[in-house]
Amino acid sequence: MPEERFTACIDIIQTVKCLLFSVLFFIFLLEAALRITGKWITASEKSTGRFFYEWGYETHRHYAYPPNDTFVMDIGEYSWEYHTNSLGYREREMDTAPPHAIRALVIGDSFAEGNGTSYDSSWARHLERRLQQKHPDAEVYVCGISGFDPFYAYVALKERLLPYRPTHVLISVNDSDFDDFIIRGGFSRFKDGNRVQYKDPPWFLPVYRYSHIARMIAHTFCHYDYYLIQRVHTEKVRREAADSISACLQNIYQLCRENHIRFLAVIYPVPHKVCYATDDHILSDVPALEKTTAAYPALFLYNDLSKNLKAGDCMSYCWKTDSHFNNKGYALLAHLIDSAIQAQHPDFWSIPDSPGY
Repeated sequence: MPEERFTACIDIIQTVKCLLFSVLFFIFLLEAALRITGKWITASEKSTGRFFYEWGYETHRHYAYPPNDTFVMDIGEYSWEYHTNSLGYREREMDTAPPHAIRALVIGDSFAEGNGTSYDSSWARHLERRLQQKHPDAEVYVCGISGFDPFYAYVALKERLLPYRPTHVLISVNDSDFDDFIIRGGFSRFKDGNRVQYKDPPWFLPVYRYSHIARMIAHTFCHYDYYLIQRVHTEKVRREAADSISACLQNIYQLCRENHIRFLAVIYPVPHKVCYATDDHILSDVPALEKTTAAYPALFLYNDLSKNLKAGDCMSYCWKTDSHFNNKGYALLAHLIDSAIQAQHPDFWSIPDSPGY
């Protein structure tokens, strides 16, 4: 009898081992298959080859590239040599002397910076050339970098850029600013000691990082979106983002008025949100900014840009994977901005000469 029990125990252990091995082998095969298909690859892995979320990220208060530097911006689909000025922007050196003509600052993220094309082909450069046809001495400077958002724009303008005496400020806003707010928060990110810290990451982020099975479970069965927000909360979170971004733009507008600077928010969608607008997970967030109660001068370009992109080959205006505009797309955007300013804000390019103009 004892021998039979011993033999039975051995059989049970062997069976458990086989089952455990089978489960582990299945998990290994499933993980390998998911990685091969690439279905759950994140945007950062797709564009740069590395996993990166900004949850919990810490950085310095003045978000910028290294000053007076030269480096290659390589996104995979394209690469450009960047040259930065003393402030760390992809721009020529700026003057602190009083302007004798228009001195406009374009503040924003990679779309304002002109990521996806050469320095001379950003929408700011196209707009400057258009502006100089009527105002030959006009200057337009890009004062933003990849990763900027309106909250960084406010701090940069207030603490770094006012000494350069701009006459005009244009704040570039697009869909990525909504995503930035969700992970970074608003002004709460700015801490003491010139430090910035974003929101704490979801508890499962370490597992999510290394396991594509975990990603499949999170997105398919637990209904998390790409930014790891459960979809049942998406509408509320996006609405909060729209209200907070609008409030921030109103703060920048007030700061500009106090310093006799003309202000304009330039609001447009990321091109993929137009070209691939097929369901609720792709639709642009920027039209929601028109529905907020904040009051500030703005160009809402979703309809104009959408109409022009869809009139031809939509994807010919931008990079297929990365979603930034190419030269053709930035030229179109500058044309739409210039036309909208003339139609909606015909006095914008005049130079204010009194408080509150």
